[in-house]
Amino acid sequence: MTNSELNKYIKHYLEEDKTKSAIMLTGPWGSGKSYYINHELVPFLIKDGKNQCVVVSLYGIKNVSEISKSIYLELRAKVLRSNNEVATTSKILAKTVAKGITSFFGVDLSASEDEMQRLYESVDLSDKLIVLEDIERSQINIFEILGYANNLVEQDGVKVLLVANESEMIEYDEIRDEKGKNIQKVLTEKSADYLRTKEKTVSDTISFTGDYLSATRAIIEGFKDVQLSLFTKDEYIQEIYDLFVFSKSGNLRTFIYACQKTVDILKQIDTELKFEDKRTIFYSIILFSKHIKAGSFPKWEGTEFLSTDLGNNLFPLYYFCYEYIRWQQFDKSRVASTLASYKKMKLYQHCSGDDDINVLYSYFTYSEDDVFNALRNIEEKLKNPEAIPFYEYGKLAYYFICCKIVLDWDYSDVKMQMLANIRKIGEEIDGDLLFLPFKEFNDEKEKLLFEEFKADILAAIEDAKNKPVEIEYIPEKVATYYAAMCQNKYTYRNNHRFISTFNMKNVIELIFKCSAAQLHDLRGILFAVYRDSCKGQFVEQDIDFMVELKASIESGMADKTLAKDRIVQLQLSYLCDSLQQFISQLS
Repeated sequence: MTNSELNKYIKHYLEEDKTKSAIMLTGPWGSGKSYYINHELVPFLIKDGKNQCVVVSLYGIKNVSEISKSIYLELRAKVLRSNNEVATTSKILAKTVAKGITSFFGVDLSASEDEMQRLYESVDLSDKLIVLEDIERSQINIFEILGYANNLVEQDGVKVLLVANESEMIEYDEIRDEKGKNIQKVLTEKSADYLRTKEKTVSDTISFTGDYLSATRAIIEGFKDVQLSLFTKDEYIQEIYDLFVFSKSGNLRTFIYACQKTVDILKQIDTELKFEDKRTIFYSIILFSKHIKAGSFPKWEGTEFLSTDLGNNLFPLYYFCYEYIRWQQFDKSRVASTLASYKKMKLYQHCSGDDDINVLYSYFTYSEDDVFNALRNIEEKLKNPEAIPFYEYGKLAYYFICCKIVLDWDYSDVKMQMLANIRKIGEEIDGDLLFLPFKEFNDEKEKLLFEEFKADILAAIEDAKNKPVEIEYIPEKVATYYAAMCQNKYTYRNNHRFISTFNMKNVIELIFKCSAAQLHDLRGILFAVYRDSCKGQFVEQDIDFMVELKASIESGMADKTLAKDRIVQLQLSYLCDSLQQFISQLS
């Protein structure tokens, strides 16, 4: 039964069902029963302007008098909210609730008729549905609860919806046969009594399955957070639902917890994140949340930056997220290095789960239409440089040529897209790993095509390594770049080129805008890359750049309008000394 159908069923029970009995809604903990009642059922029932639903949780309640108090207070709150204290006609004199109220507050039952009438009339249950939630978590004996509900429906003519995880209320004994082998489960005496009593009180029991897709979207929208709202599109709602299924969580409380932690963490990050970075953070926290159980917190299992055990291979949990969730501490300096670490990890991922790539790699077992469809889909995916890991590119080149030979497929467009992707973000690719041998062409023409494709890819890798570093030349970004450069120092060393990839004019302007601390971080970047350098390790352009930069800094220091602060002047002199040191090492 969908939530919409359930709404109509309960409305029919409330307005037209003449049987004097309660109904029950049962489902697992965290399946969204409370969310459904408060966010779908209640609004549905009050569309006509009536307060038709009184919801009371029995969690921790010790006696039926407290139930009456809760119903009374909830009703009075609704009356106050509607600014209507005037008693309406045709009220139900809810004796069951009134007796509970008098008992709880110590009201004398022998009070005057007028006083009792005022109390009765203050508890108006006409046209209302009493929803008693969490009955299995109450401290009241279940038979008392059923008796209380029975009095409401039989004596007062009130409609009652009991909400529970009934599986927690029914227990079984295990009985072995004479040989002690086969085990038969039978109801305990208490559970059997419960079901017999329930049969007299409850006319219908509805199993709640939950509309997770709608509830997921509603929960995200409920946070009213700009960044979280990016995930309300159908495709992301479906992905989140799939995460629940995969992790066997299915618990909306867990999801709400994950949403709150994601919102908190994204607010802590002061650098601009790509959507995919936000997606990884959100999804990994959803996966991680299912590991957190009452009374225990999972230990960190992973690298310095991320854990696939606490997330998964696609969405690893970042350590800075784990640290915040566990200790409410957030280390901003870890963000850039963590994202760089994940970016590097993605280079080595493979696409074993991609249906189109699997079809291409086994093209000889599929129909021509299937292969062309897969090729079109792969071409579309390649428009996103991060959709297919770079370490598939060598293998893709081989199979694209196979399709050209067998199906006369023109791969020139898809090849240009691959080369463009590499030039954008492929500076960390190892060309030797990319073309590890796995198959060879026998025909010389086919070999030439593959060697040409391979040479173009390797050339694009070199272009990526030698392209100018794209950064914002503003002092506030220096600390972030320092962390990122330290994380990737070996990449720059292996590329044999670093400082000459920057824009000289912008670097000089940046230096004379920096504080002493920011200049200290700039020197730290140079030390991370060049500390252990020696002659021949970096290109001549780096040496020439340093010589020109040092001369420009010394010239600027002579101009007192550029560097008035004497501590800044001290840091500038340190920077010049460091540049000279590295010039000497490289020369």
